[in-house]
Amino acid sequence: MQSNLDANVIYGDMTARLDTVGSFNVDQIQSWQCIKRAYTDWRKTVKHHHSDSVLMTEEFIKWLLETWGIKLTTDNGNYVAHFDIVSPDKYTMFVLKYSK
Repeated sequence: MQSNLDANVIYGDMTARLDTVGSFNVDQIQSWQCIKRAYTDWRKTVKHHHSDSVLMTEEFIKWLLETWGIKLTTDNGNYVAHFDIVSPDKYTMFVLKYSK
């Protein structure tokens, strides 16, 4: 049973939904969904938790770069839309692990 709030019910498909979201395309949204899944995994495995979210962000960015070859950029603690792939081999494994 589909929810009446499902994007495919309201908009027909995800591409039609993107017209209301902004400038992101389907590939960018899927990439950020993968990064969100990686963040969830990272939070589960991190040994210490900090109350300072900026420090958490910096640690996650470092982990993502070292583990998966993805360089995220922030602006005052907020992620910017663009990220760089610095290790294609690691990124390929990242995509295989976190994409559905």
